[in-house]
Amino acid sequence: MSLPASTSNTPADNLQNNTWIAFARSEKPAELSGEFHSLYSRLGFASRLDFHDAMNKAMLAPIQEVIEELSVESGSPSVSARELLAAFLIRRNDYYGVSAKETRMIHEALLPYLPGNSPFHGYAIFHQSNRLVQEGKAMEALELLDNFEKAIPAQSDEVISIWQKTLVVTARCMALTSLGLFREATDQLEAALREARGLSFTLTSIIEYHLAILFRDSGQQSQAISIWQHQARVKQLKENQCWENLVVNYLNACRCSIDLKDAKSAQFALEEAERYLPHIDSKYPRLRGYLYLRQGELATLKEDYLTGEERLTAAIDYFEKVLPPCPEGWLESRIALGHYALLQDNIPLAWAIIKKLIMEAEELGHMALRSQALLMQTWFFVTDQPPGQDTFEEVHDQVRMIHNPALLFHAFSNLLTYAIDHLGESEAQNILDQMESLRDRLTDESYDQLLDKHLPSHLREPELEN
Repeated sequence: MSLPASTSNTPADNLQNNTWIAFARSEKPAELSGEFHSLYSRLGFASRLDFHDAMNKAMLAPIQEVIEELSVESGSPSVSARELLAAFLIRRNDYYGVSAKETRMIHEALLPYLPGNSPFHGYAIFHQSNRLVQEGKAMEALELLDNFEKAIPAQSDEVISIWQKTLVVTARCMALTSLGLFREATDQLEAALREARGLSFTLTSIIEYHLAILFRDSGQQSQAISIWQHQARVKQLKENQCWENLVVNYLNACRCSIDLKDAKSAQFALEEAERYLPHIDSKYPRLRGYLYLRQGELATLKEDYLTGEERLTAAIDYFEKVLPPCPEGWLESRIALGHYALLQDNIPLAWAIIKKLIMEAEELGHMALRSQALLMQTWFFVTDQPPGQDTFEEVHDQVRMIHNPALLFHAFSNLLTYAIDHLGESEAQNILDQMESLRDRLTDESYDQLLDKHLPSHLREPELEN
């Protein structure tokens, strides 16, 4: 994917470095004006309130309206102020309510009005790449990042240069994670985290969040929870009134606790999420849908199936209507309903739900959710009435589309159980070889945990391993 071509003749002003160093360390208007006391006045704003109002408008007002204001000289009091407003515009308040295409449109529209060396360009590429990954286009994201690295504007300040490079590494890791290259993504994210922490970048919390997601997706739920529930992290989020991040933390911790079948911890996290949700309900409406979803999953774990079905149905109904749309929440809720049907031994309904979900997730570009649905297909092979060999061969071919190596390992382990019971040693050995081939895509710790969890000792007999 090519980069937007810059035709700007706009020179940077003498506040550019200070402005971007401040932004690299805080992306909240109130924190920027509080921690960097003279910044708003030096940028040309009459008061702190004027500064807050302008930045919040960039995040909340219609995109085209903000672009039009920034494209005229009177739309911002200085060039650096315009750069900062552009950053808040491309970030937006509802991050996932903006597509990769819209992100590129914003970037291209503002190019003539921003300095060619503005750090905004790297920040815009970071968000476009992340949104491409969210839309299932990880390879396009990597191509975009490769092209940007070749043309990254030189920075006169070393801190800004490091920040720009850390943005690229972080975005690259998100794409690598989406492609299932967990070992490489983990190594690079941990290195980026050291850089970000050392220079107090606000990117630190983003890297921690995605590292936790990586731990969760690789089957290391306890490590993920230790990040989301870290006492210092939670305290800082509360002190800074980062309610949206706090709610997301608790909802994710709840999901991990459910995966670990720890109903007590899941209940605590869910109650904390519900406590802080009213602060942000109007700004982040999709989070209420995830609250309903987690309530349904937790009720199902507790075998309160009536409540589970009611809450999962409420989540599906909510995601069908919420604006901006949240197709990933809708899909995830329906996957949970398929799991519920399977637990209720409603095999035909569960099978129909899952087959449809696989197609819909692929059509919508949500590869992570497609992988979850593909894994669920394999659960039928460890029931009392598994499908036949023809279906086994079809599903065995399909599961190779699972990008997440931890989920693929789990899927293979389900198919291995069926192969040993119904197909014989040769087919079982073939699946064991495929499981072994995933080792290079996972960290050693993750692979060992998956081995212990999904390959019981009685399935690791010498004749199957040799």
